Amino acid sequence: MNENNENKLAAGTVIASVLVLIWVLGSIAGAVISAKTKKIWLMLIILGQFFMFMGIFSIRDMLQKKEKDLWFGAIFVLVGIGCIAYGIYMKIG
Repeated sequence: MNENNENKLAAGTVIASVLVLIWVLGSIAGAVISAKTKKIWLMLIILGQFFMFMGIFSIRDMLQKKEKDLWFGAIFVLVGIGCIAYGIYMKIG
């Protein structure tokens, strides 16, 4: 019975890893395409969400490991929010 739970956990980890890989590659491709089409505001929003979620993942991992250096993840989150806000500001005017 315990082996069945381990197999489900391993399958879930593989699925989550593939989804994150697709998200990372899609974010990079979207940022490059938007930069080539001169939509800098969109590139900033895409890069902002990338940085923000990487910071959130970093903070979540540090909290699970009971580490106290959350400033690294917080910097990524703040940079991401700043990029998103400036991209929206560029678009709206």
